[in-house]
Amino acid sequence: MTRIAFLKSHRTWEDYLGIFLGILIVMTPFFIAGATRGHVWHNSFLEFIIGRPINHALMLNALVVGLVVFIFATFELTHRNRWEEVGQVLAGIWLMASPFVLSYAATGQLRWWHFFLGALVALLGFYEFWQDWRLSDEELARYER
Repeated sequence: MTRIAFLKSHRTWEDYLGIFLGILIVMTPFFIAGATRGHVWHNSFLEFIIGRPINHALMLNALVVGLVVFIFATFELTHRNRWEEVGQVLAGIWLMASPFVLSYAATGQLRWWHFFLGALVALLGFYEFWQDWRLSDEELARYER
């Protein structure tokens, strides 16, 4: 019975995991080789720094989704609302679909990283939403720090 109660209460490690996943999503195009193929623009300062041409749509997607996940997880540390979990779920689903929508599904490892990280973000959002589902707004407000 104690285990079930532990699973049903919201923990801060979940929020820190969301923050870490957001940072990791932003960093993936810099370290995964698939970010260098596709429609690229040349001669930018960022290309000079990492030493290879970049797919800017892919980079912008990773930056925006990573920041959204990071911001929602940070809000979750201070304010308990259900919309943050819904936002995380939607961001995770978008990250899973983005290799196919933005046409970088054939570029190698990056599609798998984004699919896997998107699935983790979506599952984390579903899990946090499930934990908060039966709580009233007053009970959610009690958890604010």
